[in-house]
This record gives sequence, structure tokens and C-alpha cells, in this order.
Amino acid sequence: MSSTPDATIGTLPDPRLEDRIAARPAAHGAAAQAVFNDVGRDLAVYSAVHQLWYDVVGDRDEEPGIAAAVDHDDLPWLDAPTPGRDWVVKLSSSRWKAGTGTGDDYSAYYKYDLTLRERDEDGDLYKTGKACSLRVIPQFADLNYKDGSDLTLQYGEGSLVRCSTTWADSAEEIEGRMLDILEVVLDVDRGRLLEDREHDSRRLTKAEAHHRFDIGWKRQVIEVMDQTRDLIAFGGMSEIEAHQYRLREGYLEALLDADRWHLLGFERTSYDIELKCYQNAGWTEIPREDPAHHPKLEASFAGVDGDGALPHVDEWDKVMSVLRSVVSAHLEWAGVGREELVADDFQPGPASPEYRYRHPNGRREQLRERYEAVGTEIHREALKANTQAVYDILRVVATESGASYDTLEERTG
Repeated sequence: MSSTPDATIGTLPDPRLEDRIAARPAAHGAAAQAVFNDVGRDLAVYSAVHQLWYDVVGDRDEEPGIAAAVDHDDLPWLDAPTPGRDWVVKLSSSRWKAGTGTGDDYSAYYKYDLTLRERDEDGDLYKTGKACSLRVIPQFADLNYKDGSDLTLQYGEGSLVRCSTTWADSAEEIEGRMLDILEVVLDVDRGRLLEDREHDSRRLTKAEAHHRFDIGWKRQVIEVMDQTRDLIAFGGMSEIEAHQYRLREGYLEALLDADRWHLLGFERTSYDIELKCYQNAGWTEIPREDPAHHPKLEASFAGVDGDGALPHVDEWDKVMSVLRSVVSAHLEWAGVGREELVADDFQPGPASPEYRYRHPNGRREQLRERYEAVGTEIHREALKANTQAVYDILRVVATESGASYDTLEERTG
């Protein structure tokens, strides 16, 4: 990720905020983590999963194993499985970054993944739209890195558990699913888990909000994202990364990852926000009547800068409010209204409930300031006696009645 060059930094007019009513973007992927200070128990969560791996797998060449069968009637957030299948939790392992010993005597510990899957009569496993997986990681005082340096235990000794899931509308749902899977797999008492859970360790590691919209508006949405990228870069002080994948058969159409969204009027955050427009691979072969033919606009919490702390789970509503406002504002700037939203099996599209958000006004003034600055830069460059590049670019734009970046690069180098 590269910093904005000082030469392009300018001052953007302050946006005016006003309340707007819009269709609420749906929560999609989400993840949270917690440390259970259970090292004093007869068997810590990590140690219990470690032992379970030996009981049901025993050999890494035999992975994955099945840790438990799941009755969807026992878990209110889980739908009935596809006919002919049942729900199971698969168990797999991989080397972790810490262990014991050093040099030739170093022995890595393993992290374990408990993943919800559907299983058919032949034993084949299938991913579904409703996902939930846990990663269980050791947090023991005698662990170190291979070079001998100590492992930092930020939240004390015990077991670190990270839960990743989809279609959860609150932090309570994410944490509840974490506890549900641990109960099902380990037959551990929920009260014990709650007692051992370290409050400050309960952190969000992922959050997403999105709308699916009619494909006829994809070009307008990507153009608005391009404008946002330019404005954030022009506003300066920003670490910004933008990618454009305009491949017709592509999955990712545009991606913008930045840390200074407040320049556009969104709430200042301690974390980066990623905004992307994407659609299913092979969407051109999918009928227009199928929701999978149409793209999504998604804003996500994209990590923290440096040593910054991840948001606490208590900040879920605040994080989602920012992400939803980024999605709603960009769709409005692109002219995408409720009637252009597309429903699918997991979210109602145009029937989404209303919500209120703070919409940044003044976009036109900000763009005018940016483009006037660009015009000044072009004029200054054109006056230089030792360059022909600007004239080459202007000639291509004039003869082509406009030109893409790829065309300019091809014609002018």
C-alpha cells in the first residue's frame, strides 16, 4: 500500500451531513475472537480440541475428520440441511507460528479448525451459504517463536478462539455461534466458557455490509468508486490502495482500500475500510433472472493500522453503521435506488428494511475542487519546455473522443 504523493495533495471542501432514509445494507461475513483463560482447568479448550483431533483423525494424511454431527433443531440459527445431507463439523489442523524449543529442537504447535459442512450419504462434504468455522489457537506461557523470542499473550494464558460466520446481524449472534459449536463438539458447559472468557479479548476481526444491485448500474457504481479513490488521494494523509480489474469475465470489478474515509464525510475510524464491487465468477453464463448474475457493492472492515486495537464486540453497531453508510452513499451517488436492488436467498433486496444514515453532501463541490486542481497541474506541465507527454495524451483523448488509461498507456507509454 503506497502513500499519496505530496504533489497531489490538496484541500477538499468540508462535506455537509444530512440524515437520509435508505434500504439497509445486509450484514454478510463477520468474525470475532475471544481468549478463554482456562489454563487452570483440567482440560483447556485448546487441549480438548487437540485431544479430539487424535481421537477422530490421528494422522494428518487422513484429514479432515468429523468432530461431531449437528442437529439443526438444536441451533436456531441453522437451517435444515439440503435433502439427503446432514450437518457435521469437520476438524483439520495446520502448523502455527509458535511452539517450544529452538533451532533443531524446535517443535511447532498446531492450530485447529472446526468447520460447519453438509455431508451426503457418500461422506462428501459441501460448503453452503450459511457458514460457521472456529479456529482454536494455543495461548500458553511456555510457547515461543522458532528464533527463541517469546510469544506475547495479550489477554493471558488459555485458548484463543476465532469464529467466522455469515449472515449474523449482531455481535451476540457471532459469539453465540462460537459457544454453540464449542458446546456441540466438546460437550463443554456454556457457563464455564462464559466464566473463562476474558472480556477485553472479545474483538471483531471482520465485518461486512452489502447490497446486490442490477447489473445495468455497474458502470455507474464503478465510476463513483473511481471518483472516491481520486478524492481520498487528493485529500492527502492517506494510505490508499486501489485496483481495477475490468476483465469481462472477471469476479472482482473494482476494489478500494483506504484509511481516510472521513475526508468524504464518513465517520473517522481507527481501521481501514475496503469497498469493492464484485460478482460471481462466470456471471456471463448465468441467466439475468438469476440473482447471481448481478453484482454486489460491499464495504468491509479491513483491519487496523500498526499496533492499533481491533474494535471490541461492543462496537459492532458502530462499525456496521459506518460500513452501511459507505454502501448507501455510493449507491445514491451512482443513482441506484431501492427499485434497482436485487434480492437473493439470503437478503430481500428492494424489500430491505429502512434505516437512517448520515449522508455526506457536497460531493459535487469536492469533485470540482479536485478537477480544477488537475487542470492546474496539466497546464503547469504543458508549459514545461522539456516535455511532449501532455500533448501526446491530449492528442489521443481528442482523436479517440475520450480514452481509457489502458489506451493512453498503449499510445503514449
